[in-house]
Amino acid sequence: MTSIGDVKLRCIVKFCVGLEKSPTETMKMIDSTGKYKKCSPVTVYRWHARFKEGRNSIEDDPRCCRQSVVACSIKDSVKDSADDLVKQTQTIVSSFTDSWYVETYKKWISRHRKGIEIAGDYVEKVRRSMDLNVA
Repeated sequence: MTSIGDVKLRCIVKFCVGLEKSPTETMKMIDSTGKYKKCSPVTVYRWHARFKEGRNSIEDDPRCCRQSVVACSIKDSVKDSADDLVKQTQTIVSSFTDSWYVETYKKWISRHRKGIEIAGDYVEKVRRSMDLNVA
């Protein structure tokens, strides 16, 4: 789910692209507000490129194999009771294979190790060379 802060930031980036500002100029404008101190330049540059290439949506793209899979599968139908919701959720979660859980765990460990290596700053898909194998 996209946070309000992410939406506001993406609106600013989209606006700057419309003004034909460069990614560097956009980042300087965002920094000058003082409101987005935890904003990563990589994030700004990626969204700048997406908007420059013609993207219009400021929302996140749908992601596969995360908690949202369960929510997306359930929201299409209205449930009469909490018991129905629990049963549906159990059915969806039990459909995931053992290998899915193993791969998800490995990805999770890899992400946390990346976070530790970059001192807590979160950057999506940091260089592959930073990936560490999980035994």
